[in-house]
This record gives sequence, structure tokens and C-alpha cells, in this order.
Amino acid sequence: MYCRVFGQNGLQVVVLRLANVYGPRDTDRVIPLFVERALRGLPLLLYDGTQILDFVWIGIVVDALVKAGFGEFSPEPLNIGAGKGITIAGLAKRILDLTHSRSLLKIEERRNVEVTRFVADTTRAQARLGLPTPEDPLFGLEEVVKWASGIAVF
Repeated sequence: MYCRVFGQNGLQVVVLRLANVYGPRDTDRVIPLFVERALRGLPLLLYDGTQILDFVWIGIVVDALVKAGFGEFSPEPLNIGAGKGITIAGLAKRILDLTHSRSLLKIEERRNVEVTRFVADTTRAQARLGLPTPEDPLFGLEEVVKWASGIAVF
């Protein structure tokens, strides 16, 4: 809808809808919060933990932005994500493994504001932008852990 409105007025745009972006230097979202708490030995708080979310590495998002900026007009929004879901509990366990943390998982009742499932349909974005589809959406977690640990990441 947004693209059609702008297109009708002669403005050629591409709307990108981003999944849960992660990477070094990120703060105050689930991955950096879990990593920070795991590195400090604090419990990781999960509100149920069965929620399924799509995560996308910042490098893929940058690639999408550049390709969309120099590409052709798209009449429909393009979803930028991995197209694969990860449970929050699975994410937490993976972070605990990567950080070698003995932090506990503290599971509380799901809040009403929690998204229970979001997996992006990336079909159009892949076709229009030629984006990679990583086998493992969380392939960059090790870099996030290194950055959070104070190890230089370039």
C-alpha cells in the first residue's frame, strides 16, 4: 500500500520490513541483553520462551538496504529476515553455550505484549535483491559475544 501511494505521486520507493536485526554494538534488545547477562553470570529472563522469532544478521540488512537503494522500484514491501524461526528458549541456550555461562534460565509467564510467532516470508526480497539465505540465522552470534566480551571485532 505505501509503495503504491508514493508511486502514484511519482516517487519510486522500496519499503523494507526488517525482522529482528542483530550484530555487534546493538543494545537493549533480546540478543544483547541475553549476552550481557550470560557474560555477567546473571539469570536470563524468558517470558515463556516458546515464542518463535526470525533473526537477521546486520550485514544482510546492510546488503539489502544498498541493493534496494540502487535497485528497481518495488510495488510491495520486501521482508528482510532469515525466513526461519528460532524459539527464545533455543536462542537463550545457544547464548549460554557460546559464552560458557552457568547462568540460569528464569522462565516467567508470557506477557500479553509478547509476539508468539513471527517468521518473515523473504521470497520477494530474495528474488528482487538476491539476498543470501543463511542455513543458520544465528551464524553471527559468536561475533556479538566477542564484541560484548571486549574482544575487537572488525
